[in-house]
Amino acid sequence: MTAPAEKDLGTCMRGDGFRMTFTLENDWLGVNFDEMKFTVRKRIPPSSVTSDTDSDVLAQVTKTGGGITFDPLDDTQGAAAVLSDVTTAWPGGARVYWDLQGQVNGDPKSPYTIGRGTFTVAGDVTRSDD
Repeated sequence: MTAPAEKDLGTCMRGDGFRMTFTLENDWLGVNFDEMKFTVRKRIPPSSVTSDTDSDVLAQVTKTGGGITFDPLDDTQGAAAVLSDVTTAWPGGARVYWDLQGQVNGDPKSPYTIGRGTFTVAGDVTRSDD
C-alpha cells in the first residue's frame, strides 16, 4: 500500500478552532474503523518514539473521543476538529506536521494512514480571552 500524498492545509490561526475535512477513498467508510486519530506535531518523530505523549505533540483528537466525526448521510465524509483552547498554545509562525490514521475494525495492529501533511500556524495578536 502506498502512502497518501502529502497535503498542505495552508495556514491555521493560533487561538481559533481548527477543523480539517476529509474524504475516505478506496471504498472505506467511517464504520470500518474502530478508532481514528488526528495528530499534530512540531516535527516528525524518529522511529524510536512509540507513543503520542511526548512534548512535540501539539494536539490529538480521536473518533471515540468525539474530535473526529462523520456526516450521518455520507459515511465517507469526515472532519477532525481541535478546540481553540488547545490551538492557543500552538507556536505562532511554525510549520507543523499532521496525520490522520485509522485502526481497522478488529485489527488493532493494522493502522491505516488516511492523510498526512503540514500547515503553518499564524500567530494571533490578541492573547486575552476577556
